[in-house]
Amino acid sequence: MLGLAVIFALKFFLGASDVLANVLGYAAGTALSFMANKIFTFRHRRDYGGAAMRFLLVQGGAYALNLLTVLMLVHDGVDGYLAQALGIIPFSLCGFLGAKYYAFAGAER
Repeated sequence: MLGLAVIFALKFFLGASDVLANVLGYAAGTALSFMANKIFTFRHRRDYGGAAMRFLLVQGGAYALNLLTVLMLVHDGVDGYLAQALGIIPFSLCGFLGAKYYAFAGAER
């Protein structure tokens, strides 16, 4: 939600393009997402540096899927705000599954 708030604010208040707003919004949410997922969602207590690198790889793939979705929707005439909101779906699915099965795999519970 932090990322989407940044995206909407950049678009609405600064007139940022969909791509620029998207990049900055997802960058803003990545650090918060890493810590929240590491500590609360997966309770991962080891391998901080390795988990961070794996998480960034997962986020990069999820982000590429998100941006592709947003650009395709905007190209097809979907409103930029709606396209950004819909882009969260593939990003979240890819990000969660990648975090669970790759970035934080084997987390202590």
